Amino acid sequence: DRVRALAWWGCAYLLGGFAIAIWNVETFIASPLPTGFANALLFVSCGMIWSAARLFYGRPVLWSALMAGAVAWLAASMVPAFAQWTTIRILLSSLIVASYSFLISAELWRERRRQPFGRLPAVFVPILHFAIFLSPIPLASLLPSGGNITNLASGWMMVAVLGTVFYVVGTAFIGLAIAKERAIRIHRDAASLDELTGLLNRRGFLHAAQSLVARQTKLRKPASVLMCDLDNFKSI
Repeated sequence: DRVRALAWWGCAYLLGGFAIAIWNVETFIASPLPTGFANALLFVSCGMIWSAARLFYGRPVLWSALMAGAVAWLAASMVPAFAQWTTIRILLSSLIVASYSFLISAELWRERRRQPFGRLPAVFVPILHFAIFLSPIPLASLLPSGGNITNLASGWMMVAVLGTVFYVVGTAFIGLAIAKERAIRIHRDAASLDELTGLLNRRGFLHAAQSLVARQTKLRKPASVLMCDLDNFKSI
């Protein structure tokens, strides 16, 4: 089925890959693009992943919030001294990515009852990403004045890269898993529910009854059934 959220997730990964390609090229040649453009695209990608989670559960895209991280980064990049403030750059980028990761977890937790495959993997992966990208804030505050910020930046970058790889693979798996589970649930409901009343049909009733009898047998408890024959059902 055509799941709009999956298209958003896919486009977000393509955009993120394109941003990383620009970022790598800029280390070798001068780019005509505005300063901080590649980072801004990465933040748009993060916002798109969060927006895809909203779309999947029928909520609208918040365009202002989606673009907020990129706009904040571009605005900061307009300050000439910002490029030299390594600590501030790390902290701002960490805060932006962590915020989107937290929002993704919040969306998945909000719909935890509609995720039959289990809510823990869906919530844990973005929360882990949130923790990784929020870690530079306390680390920077613990550094003494004149501390070796270069070592902090390089060490945190390695952790961030590993965390991002895990996050990308994890969120891709989660997106496909919840889309598959919802498709299965839709087909299962269509096969077991009466379209007019929303009640169980014969197939659904027998399946539910067998599950109930099996459970009661395991508990050594009785199972009862009450049947009503309603005359003139159309008038009712």
